[in-house]
This record gives sequence, structure tokens and C-alpha cells, in this order.
Amino acid sequence: MTDDTQHNENIFLKEKPCKILIEISNPQTNSYPSDVAKAADTTLSHTITLIQEMENMGLVKSEKTGRKKMLKLTKEGKTVAKPLSTVLAQLDG
Repeated sequence: MTDDTQHNENIFLKEKPCKILIEISNPQTNSYPSDVAKAADTTLSHTITLIQEMENMGLVKSEKTGRKKMLKLTKEGKTVAKPLSTVLAQLDG
């Protein structure tokens, strides 16, 4: 296992990155970094750091709309977010 693979796995074994990815996947919410940070109950700076890592992994892409960045999941990001959402729902249930 490469260091990058291990790092990627470690990210999604933590609650906040999972919540961030799931929040971005929610079509009923605005996917701006500040809104995602509030929903995931984490700081904006931590959220931005995690989003940048997710962009580097090809899971998230950002599009500028005026002065704000709108976040969207890539096809791969949707594939990862769906089972994470199911697992978190079962753990919270």
C-alpha cells in the first residue's frame, strides 16, 4: 500500500471528512465551503483544507460563482459519498 493510499483511507475513517463529503452531495443544500463547515460542525479553515485534499483525490470540484466557490462532487466523489452516507445513517440510527 502506498503512502498516498494510506493517507486517503485515513481521511475517510474520520467523522468530519465524511460529513463534509456527504454535505456536498446533498442536493437540498448550498454547497459553499462556509455552509458545509457549519453543517459538518467544523471550522472553515479545516473544511477548506479537507476540501482541497478531496479535490486532489478527484472527489470534489469547485466552481467560482461570483466571489464564492460552489462545491460539487465528481462522478468518483458520488461513488464514495453514497456508501459513507449509508454507514453514517446506520451509526446515528
